[in-house]
Amino acid sequence: MFWRLTAVTASILDSRLRGKVGFPEVKRAPVPVACYMIAALAAPCGMPDSFAGLAKDAGPAVVNISTTQLVKPPATVEDPLAEQFFRKYFGGTTPQVEEKSLGSGVVISSDGYILTNNHVVANARDVRVTLPGGTVKAGEVVGGDEKTDLALIKVDASGLQAAKLGDSDSLEVGDWAVAIGNPFGLSHTVTAGIVSAKGRELGAGPYDDFIQTDASINPGNSGGPLFNTCGEVVGINTAINPAAQGIGFAIPINIAKIVAADLKAEGRVVRGWLGAGAQAITPELADAFHMKEPRGLVITSVEKGSPAAEAGLHIGDVVLSFAGREITHSSELPWLVASSKVGSKLPITVLRDGQEARLEVVIARMPGGSLTREAAKVLDGLGFRVAELTPETARQLNLDPNRTGVVVTEVASSGQAAERGMRPGDLVIAVNARAVRDTGGFFDLLQSLIPGETAAFYVQKQAGPVFVPLTVK
Repeated sequence: MFWRLTAVTASILDSRLRGKVGFPEVKRAPVPVACYMIAALAAPCGMPDSFAGLAKDAGPAVVNISTTQLVKPPATVEDPLAEQFFRKYFGGTTPQVEEKSLGSGVVISSDGYILTNNHVVANARDVRVTLPGGTVKAGEVVGGDEKTDLALIKVDASGLQAAKLGDSDSLEVGDWAVAIGNPFGLSHTVTAGIVSAKGRELGAGPYDDFIQTDASINPGNSGGPLFNTCGEVVGINTAINPAAQGIGFAIPINIAKIVAADLKAEGRVVRGWLGAGAQAITPELADAFHMKEPRGLVITSVEKGSPAAEAGLHIGDVVLSFAGREITHSSELPWLVASSKVGSKLPITVLRDGQEARLEVVIARMPGGSLTREAAKVLDGLGFRVAELTPETARQLNLDPNRTGVVVTEVASSGQAAERGMRPGDLVIAVNARAVRDTGGFFDLLQSLIPGETAAFYVQKQAGPVFVPLTVK
């Protein structure tokens, strides 16, 4: 009924509005001003007269997060020589110091699950969540994911107001956006702006696909929600550009939903794997491949024995679509693959020798994996941390690039690993005679160990391989 206003009514409104402030006189307008106003009012989530209602309704789902984190002293971060000196003369890495930090979060279920940024809670010894009304609860980190910078925490509470999660794919550039968070510790600060851009790549990780907004975001907003005018969360505020004004970035909520579900179910993210490298098609490459326009991604490498190899993908193939979705920018394919269910058979359309070909790929589990809560507890008791063995790391350590294992990156100076001679740069290649292929397999092995058990860690050191006995606490 609202759309059925007569042309006469629209004309009357148009003539009245032209005399108001902000509606300058226009001699010939192709569309009456009133029609624009009617369209805006008719939209279910158009521009409101005020954001007060949204702030009142959505605000109780936003929480303050304060943490005590272990970090390296700034001097060692800024001066690598200080780090080398400590390793040479004292063994292990430099001692870490405690640092207080503040962030934000959003309640996504009434029983106390809260979504935030991974960097807000990473390496935190203590997590405190301040709920609306001032109640402070201890927070438990259910899991975190460095690649998307998302984390899920849990507080012992019930009956909390949970935010409504929207659809970030439906966002348009120019839509209104509202951020609620705790910048500089200023609780429940509300700022508003528009969606300035979508699909921004910042080099923050392999799945960059940020929403850019000019809603004011500052330190302390990290992990807080970005709302549309329906009061639905469409993003998790994550980053700012300190050299710019009015530019902030949020992780799309459609990515956060998938990550949060994995973290809740397993404490880590299980990702799909294709086993192929690719790069964007530029106008110059489009000419080289005799394409009418640049689109899709060109395959640059295919790993032996990978799902890509089994599916018949070749270097030089141009991927046009995956799982029925057209590839329009370079960040789409990595995320589409990563978010696919392991074991699923999905179609992939490629351009090969000027002809389109349809292949099918069976998604495998991505090698490696996120550090789970249980594995982190075991590692804390053992006194060391590890990272994936990449080709670059293998070169730096003078290792065979085909070698498997995980690299020791940190050793606590007072832990049992340091006492037994483990050092950063060592390579863990087996635990209790079970081979370690990557971080995912290593974390699985750790979780299978029994508290009180002494496990034999087979470690490749510069002088040669040794067994290191460590007791699980």
